[in-house]
Amino acid sequence: MFNFNSIENLSYCSGIVSEFTSLLYYTHIPSALITLLLGFFVFRKSSNLLLSKILFAISIFFSIWALLNLSIWLNFDNSSFVMTAWAPIELIKMTIFLLCWYFVYVFTKKKDLPFTQKILWLIVLSPLAIFSTTEQNLISYDLAECIATENTLFSVYAYYANILVIALTTLHLIIAFFKEKLREERVKILILSFGVLAFIFSFFILGQISESTENYVYEMYGLFGMILFTGVLGHLIVKYHLFQVKLFAVQLLVVALVVLTGAQFTFADSSMSFVLTAITVLLSLFFGMLLIRSVRNEIHQKENLEELSDKLAEANVHLQDLDKMKTEFLSLASHQLRSPLTAIKGYASMLLEGSYGEVAKDQKTPVDRIFQSSVNLAQIVEDLLDVSKMEQGGMQFEMADVNLIDVLKNLTNELQISAKSRGLELVLDTKLTDALVSADSVKIRQVFANYVDNALKYTKEGVVKVLAFKSEDGKKIIVGVKDSGMGIPPEIMKTLFKKFERGEGGKVNAGGSGLGLYLAKEIVGAHKGRTWAESEGRGKGSTFFVELDAK
Repeated sequence: MFNFNSIENLSYCSGIVSEFTSLLYYTHIPSALITLLLGFFVFRKSSNLLLSKILFAISIFFSIWALLNLSIWLNFDNSSFVMTAWAPIELIKMTIFLLCWYFVYVFTKKKDLPFTQKILWLIVLSPLAIFSTTEQNLISYDLAECIATENTLFSVYAYYANILVIALTTLHLIIAFFKEKLREERVKILILSFGVLAFIFSFFILGQISESTENYVYEMYGLFGMILFTGVLGHLIVKYHLFQVKLFAVQLLVVALVVLTGAQFTFADSSMSFVLTAITVLLSLFFGMLLIRSVRNEIHQKENLEELSDKLAEANVHLQDLDKMKTEFLSLASHQLRSPLTAIKGYASMLLEGSYGEVAKDQKTPVDRIFQSSVNLAQIVEDLLDVSKMEQGGMQFEMADVNLIDVLKNLTNELQISAKSRGLELVLDTKLTDALVSADSVKIRQVFANYVDNALKYTKEGVVKVLAFKSEDGKKIIVGVKDSGMGIPPEIMKTLFKKFERGEGGKVNAGGSGLGLYLAKEIVGAHKGRTWAESEGRGKGSTFFVELDAK
């Protein structure tokens, strides 16, 4: 430790202090206080985070540096004290820069600094730590200038060590910014870069200007760089919840309000003024705590909602997995059922045709029912297979130019027998001779066949019309299947095209899986068209429409 008791009480040195505004000196105190409060607050709220520990360390070392620097300015007339306070200045400054680099690394990498790098930086720092309180740092006290005389070698080493850390910090921030792909993370890095670099550059450069000009007032302006740094951190905390601190803005507001109102005690010139100030402070504190409590409750509610949202998302993923498993099961089961059903249908058909001899009259009806049931069941199996293919993306579409009029003519001709067996009339009502669209002829025919078959099932008597016409602008071809059947109630209309919906309660001669309309919607959607149904209600018939782009 330095000892200059022989030249204590240098009264003529104290005049240096009066050359500068005292207000500038005391910028050290709010700078140190704000930094320390921020560091402590963050550490208390998130002591488990490495970032908060590093920030707390930065705030402590900066506060020590600021107070030591201030004490030097206020004690020029005490050489021994000045030398003692001056000795660790460079060591502390270098430590602050290293901690800033450490903070930037952890912030951008989301992990701790490797152990080898920590050792390397300790080696870089060690000369400053070893020689700070020796003549390798400070040689003597300059009586003429009332300042300590520094060792050139020590100063040069400190200078280039600082340059190295600042350069690496800047380079790391630039690389991290351009490597980051997420926009929000890049914004956070950019904001942090502004705060960190504003601090370390102002802190270092203005310190060097002070050294070169021997006007140490410039060094004090560098303190405002820390204010910028803490402001940037405050912004990151409020907007991006850095350090997992969510009440920071409100709590900081309350603290500032209490401090500002409490500052009025310094101006209290009577007991009444003192009491009023005390009441103001207490009220500020009371309402501030209410505000904090209210915001905390709101944050908890938001967190609960976020938790519920996450659970719902997980449940949705689980449901999707179950739906996928169900689809795979249906596909497998359908494949296994197809072959025996084909055999049943084939043998029943051969029995009805007399391939095995004439069927007795009392046996014909049961055999016919077996045949019809096998046909219906085979259609259900085909629907299930189509649904499985559709949902797994396995359904292939062979698109080509198709004349829908030809498709509809063939379809109505094929279904005439089925319509007459039910006592119904099936007609194609159109003025078009050509209705060219891009479609898979087999799949689109399946849609129209499904709609016509449904119309026959749901109609007790009357006419089923197949309509075909162009939209007013001529860009669309619209096909409609209109019946005079049971109609569709509004409550059923809402879910008509969903899986396994069959419109119970209004059916005549109906049966099936409830998949036909769902498949129709999916097939039409794959053709970039749309399909819908219209009905005036129960007992008033219905019309199913398909709209496709005209060629």
